[in-house]
Amino acid sequence: MPEFNMAAILQQTARDPAFQRLLEQQKQGLVRSVNIIGPTDAQKAFIALALTSGSKRRPCLLVPDELRARTLSADLKGLTDQPILVFRPRELNLTDAEAVSRESEHKRLAILTRLLAGDYAALVIPAAAALQKIMPRRIFEASQLRLQVGQRLDIEACCRHLLQIGYERMRLVDGPGQFAQRGDIVDVVPASAEDAQNEPGIRLSFFDVVLDSIKEFDLETQRSSTMLRQVALPPARELLIAPGTSDRLAEAILAAGQESRAHLAASGAGRDLIDSLGQLCRRDAERVSAHLSFAGLDRWIALLYPDAESVLDYAAAAGACIFVDEPLRFRNRLDAAQADLDERLKTMLNKGQVLPLTSQAAFRGVDISLRLDRQGPAIALCQIASSGNGLPGADQANINGRAADSYRGREEQLQSDLAAWQAEGRLSLLFAGSQARQARLQGLLLEKGLNCPVFAASLPRGFVWPAAGLQVIGTQDIFGSEHVARRRHQTGIRIDLFSDLVPGEMVVHEAHGIGRYEGLVNLETGGTRRDYLKIVYAGDDTLYIPMESLDQIQKYVGAEGLEPKLSKLGGQEWTRMKERARDSIRKLATDLIRLYAQRAGIKGHQFAADTVWQQEFEENFPFEETEDQVRSIQEIKQDMESAKVMDRLLCGDVGYGKTEVAFRAIFKCVMDGRQAVLLTPTTVLAQQHYDTFSARLAGFPVTVEMLSRFRTNAQQDRIVRDLRQGKVDIII
Repeated sequence: MPEFNMAAILQQTARDPAFQRLLEQQKQGLVRSVNIIGPTDAQKAFIALALTSGSKRRPCLLVPDELRARTLSADLKGLTDQPILVFRPRELNLTDAEAVSRESEHKRLAILTRLLAGDYAALVIPAAAALQKIMPRRIFEASQLRLQVGQRLDIEACCRHLLQIGYERMRLVDGPGQFAQRGDIVDVVPASAEDAQNEPGIRLSFFDVVLDSIKEFDLETQRSSTMLRQVALPPARELLIAPGTSDRLAEAILAAGQESRAHLAASGAGRDLIDSLGQLCRRDAERVSAHLSFAGLDRWIALLYPDAESVLDYAAAAGACIFVDEPLRFRNRLDAAQADLDERLKTMLNKGQVLPLTSQAAFRGVDISLRLDRQGPAIALCQIASSGNGLPGADQANINGRAADSYRGREEQLQSDLAAWQAEGRLSLLFAGSQARQARLQGLLLEKGLNCPVFAASLPRGFVWPAAGLQVIGTQDIFGSEHVARRRHQTGIRIDLFSDLVPGEMVVHEAHGIGRYEGLVNLETGGTRRDYLKIVYAGDDTLYIPMESLDQIQKYVGAEGLEPKLSKLGGQEWTRMKERARDSIRKLATDLIRLYAQRAGIKGHQFAADTVWQQEFEENFPFEETEDQVRSIQEIKQDMESAKVMDRLLCGDVGYGKTEVAFRAIFKCVMDGRQAVLLTPTTVLAQQHYDTFSARLAGFPVTVEMLSRFRTNAQQDRIVRDLRQGKVDIII
């Protein structure tokens, strides 16, 4: 199977003089920025990887929004097997929230670690993420805990360092940002930069004051696996208060609060607003002095990190090559993100929830533009040359392309176009999306004598690059869009009314797991009071759910008398529990597939088509069949008349005609010279079926008998003997 080889493809792209000149300039080091005009979206990913291939520089692509980040990262993943990182924005926590998910924060910190280490193929940054302030690199690098086997390190000092850089001490680790100590062993779970399941933890084993071993271990089984010589553990929080600086930060918060209160008083603000602001500053200063981490610390980024940096500064330090996708749209999204934050802060300022200083929690659009100018030549990727859509003072390179044609259901047209392209000495690359499709597509092309590289990777959309004589056909261009089936929401015991809930009852939240409902509380958020359902989780963590979101929870259903274990809010235990259930379902599905594969190899009895007596028997049914009855009867008859072994479950409520469907299948069986058995759960039901079937069979040469306790031993012996001799057609 061919593997995507960028070096080999570059020989083809050298046919385009504009791209070849740009490639040579990039190798020698760009002197000025370049605006590339004309490429398609999919072509942009190829150009970014091609221009940085063979060098130590990695592409860093600035995109307008999250949607473009997803599509571009999908294109990049189709062109390389190395990690593609997406540095997404996080929500600024400017209010005190009871529970805040830190998953995004952990992933961002892991990406920064990968970025500085150069362990990635490309980095994608949406505009909103570029605006956000993060800790300076010097603090980030100093916070990392770098360990190697044989290093002298006291285990208590190791745990103190982990606490200082934001890790949470647990009895047993179950997710990123946690550590646990058991004797001479410390388990740590750093975050992963990619969307990977079951990322391993790090197990540190100490012998006295020496780090004896470093191993990876599985969070599920707790078993150690790979031995490591060294490891670098990144911080677990983006906002870290360095040791010895908490008192100084607390004083700065109080001073800023005093200044803001004086300004408000001078401008004639109300007493309530001034007092509210004072309480906020005093509360936050006390928490900082007590070395407590809290959700609203984002309010004080300007004081915590006066020299804060952007992810662009990290990329520049790592020597990344900067690409800007559609600069005009990128700048517009910078302005929009800035305007959204300004509007949010304006509302919060009027309620005394933040200080004017909080407006410095993020960079402005002009700050990002200045950073791009300072970091040297960059490359803009623009589909259309228009006013403002480009980097100022940059050179221009025209690399025109168009989207690949769609060949969904047009295999003959695909073969014809590939043959014409090949006859002209041009190159076609096809992306199948899987090895099975790859093999099928290769076979289809070989039948026509076509020798085109087909890759198993998934590149959603392709492009045509006329000047380079290159045609790339994506997975969706060949097989169409792949729709992900929507998951049907299966409810447990649905809570329709608030009165269905009783304080103390266990409930299940799909995202957070099992908690205990503690009643209804009235809270003020954002200046308005609302009713919330209070759900308590392990460790007294609390989640407040608005009344209008009642449908997010269900009553817990479990074994009677057994108290379920409460889930940890924000932990991974509930996620892993759901994953174990999914694994069990996958195993069951695998076993069923294996069973059905075995059954498919067995040839069953092939019953004949309906006889005249079959039609007469069915016409004697005294009621009109329902639509579902007719459909079920037809499907069962089709199964019986085929050679495959029938395996069918007929479901229906009481009184909806399941018995009649079974009677017709049994009669069809008897008409083909076979015997049939009908099993019932009770003696009474067996008698009812016997009476009903006997009446229905009156006038037909069919013998029906019943075996139950209503028959004497002698009768049972006779019936079994007649059954063996074929004198009984149907036994109930």
